[in-house]
Amino acid sequence: MLLGGNMKDIFSCIAVIIGTIIGAGFASGKEIINFFNEYGSNGLIGIIIASIIFGFVTFLTILTVKKRDITKYNFLVNNKFMTFVLQMFSLVCFCIMISAVGAFFEEQLNINFWIGTGLASSISYIMFLNKFNGIEKFSLLLVPLILVGILILGFSNYDGIEIKNNMDIVVKENSNFILSGILYASYNSLILVPILINFRKYSLNKEKIFLIGVATLVILASLMLIIYNINNLFYPEITNVELPNMLIASLLSKEFKIIYGLVLLSAIFTTAFSSGFSFLEMRKKENYEKNALFICIIAFLCAKFGFSNLMRICYPIFGYFGIFQIILIIKKYIRSK
Repeated sequence: MLLGGNMKDIFSCIAVIIGTIIGAGFASGKEIINFFNEYGSNGLIGIIIASIIFGFVTFLTILTVKKRDITKYNFLVNNKFMTFVLQMFSLVCFCIMISAVGAFFEEQLNINFWIGTGLASSISYIMFLNKFNGIEKFSLLLVPLILVGILILGFSNYDGIEIKNNMDIVVKENSNFILSGILYASYNSLILVPILINFRKYSLNKEKIFLIGVATLVILASLMLIIYNINNLFYPEITNVELPNMLIASLLSKEFKIIYGLVLLSAIFTTAFSSGFSFLEMRKKENYEKNALFICIIAFLCAKFGFSNLMRICYPIFGYFGIFQIILIIKKYIRSK
C-alpha cells in the first residue's frame, strides 16, 4: 500500500520538482506576467494547460526512467541535437538565475550588482560539488519556505495599495494564450526532465509515480493561480518592474519584504542548482569540477545582459525545443511498452 511505503521518497521528489520549476521568474511574478497575465482572463486557460503538461511530463518521464532503467538524458531522448539544445538551455537558465541574484542585490539591498552575482556563482560552485544529493537536501529545506511565502503573499490584504508607473506600457491583444501555456511548460520541462532521471534512486512504483505527477500538477497550478491573481491587482503598472512580487511585498510591510526576499533567493538558488547540475550531468564525468567552475565563471560574465531580458527572449525560443523533447519522451514510453 502507498501509505505503508516510504513517503520520504515522494516528498523528496515533489520538493525537487517544485524547486526546479519555481525559479526567479516564477517567484518574482515576471514569468507569470509574461506568459499568462498579459492575456487577461484567457491566461487562466494557459495556466491549466501548463499545469496538465507539467503533471503529464513528470509522470511519463519517471515511469519511463524506472521501467527502462535509464541513467542518462541521451538514453531517454536518443537525439544528439536535443542533448545539445538542453545543454545550451541549462547554461542559459543558470546564467539567468545568477543574473537574478545580482538584480536582487542591486534593486532590493542597494549592493553592487557584481557582488551579488559573484556571491551566487561561488555558492553555486560549492553546491555543484555535492551533486544531486545537495540539490535534494537544499530543496527539502527551502521549498517549504517558498510555498509558505507565496501563500502569505496570495492571501494578504491589498486594500488601498497602489503602484504608480510612468513608463510606457504595452499590453498584448493577440490570442496566443494556448501556445503561451504550452511554451511555458515546455521550456521548464527542458530543465526538469534531466533532474527526473535521477529519481531512479528512489523506491517508486507506478502508484507513487502517479501521485507525484498529480501533486506536481495541483501544487504548480495553485501557485501559478495565486501569483496570477496578485499580478492582476496591479496590472499593467507592474509590467516593467524587474521583480514585481518583491515590489508588492515591500508595499505590505518591511518585515514581509525581508521574508519574501528570502523566498525569492531560495527560488533562484534551487533552480540555479538544478539547471547547472543538468548541464554538468551531460558533460564528461572526469571533467565535472572543471566544468562546474567554467559555468560559474560564464554565468558571472554574462549576468549583465539582464534577468528579465534574458528570460523574455530565450525562454519562448527554447519552449519549441521543449515540445520536441516531450514528443521524444512519449515515443520512448510507447516503445518501452
